[in-house]
Amino acid sequence: MESYSKTVLILNPSAASGRAAKMWPDVRERAQRKLGDFRALITSRPGEAIRFAEESARAGADRLVCFGGDGILNEIVNGVMAADIPPENRPAIGYIPCGTGMDFVRTAPVPRQWKDALDVAAIGRTMKMDIGKISFKTHQGEAASRYFHNVASFGLGGEVDEKINRSKKRFGPVSFFKATFSAVVKYGRKRVLLGIDDRLEGFATIWNVAVCNGRTHGGGMKVAKKAEIDDGLFQVTILGNLNLMEVFCKFPKLYTGNLKGSKLYTTAGKKVWAASKETVLVDIDGECPGTLPLLAEIVPGAIRLIADLK
Repeated sequence: MESYSKTVLILNPSAASGRAAKMWPDVRERAQRKLGDFRALITSRPGEAIRFAEESARAGADRLVCFGGDGILNEIVNGVMAADIPPENRPAIGYIPCGTGMDFVRTAPVPRQWKDALDVAAIGRTMKMDIGKISFKTHQGEAASRYFHNVASFGLGGEVDEKINRSKKRFGPVSFFKATFSAVVKYGRKRVLLGIDDRLEGFATIWNVAVCNGRTHGGGMKVAKKAEIDDGLFQVTILGNLNLMEVFCKFPKLYTGNLKGSKLYTTAGKKVWAASKETVLVDIDGECPGTLPLLAEIVPGAIRLIADLK
């Protein structure tokens, strides 16, 4: 069990369509008993948790507890990395999940129930977790980079993000299913140039390519059932040149994880790059910040995750 002298809890009150704000009084009361002294920082807009985490890390916080969904966890990971401090001095990250998709906890040893997750964050045992670093082009055409802890994808995943994030009503996996169905009907396949590690896969017509540190995204789609967050590898799942009928026939396999065939398959690597003459949207942990071209690289053991370690 590790001991912590300075704890910061970062909350996204709008997570899970505002459910996090309603839960906050109960979470705060239990946190006061379990975590000891801590400072609570409440976000008011997207991106603010990056600044909160970066400033807290630079100020010497040794434990950051995230309360919200995968989006704010992504921001906290990015803030910790932006602090530019040695890995051994980075704060440990605890996670109390409360979001729409709840995908990361389907891979990481973190309880889904908030009370149990808070208790794990209080106990403080940590594991080293890999993350991905991804370079891409913003919607304004500028070069940008970002880290991700779960899944980045390009193609259909970015289109789904756009629909989900524009929606005012979100109902967990049902929202992702409806948004995916709608995007498939309206969305066309894209022609991309794809490479994995030192292998040039060549030009491919794809619906979606998922670069996976975690096993699921989109509210439970099992796009990489062999993925581990501490093995130094991405699992890369390619949804290739299927016709519309094949997409609907194979779509259930994204939820069962039975991804086999020449047009729907998974491979592994430490680096993925892609480019296209078309506009291909990029998804990073449930957000759509830009488009191809893209370069994703694994960063082994970059984050200390507070986990339920037996």
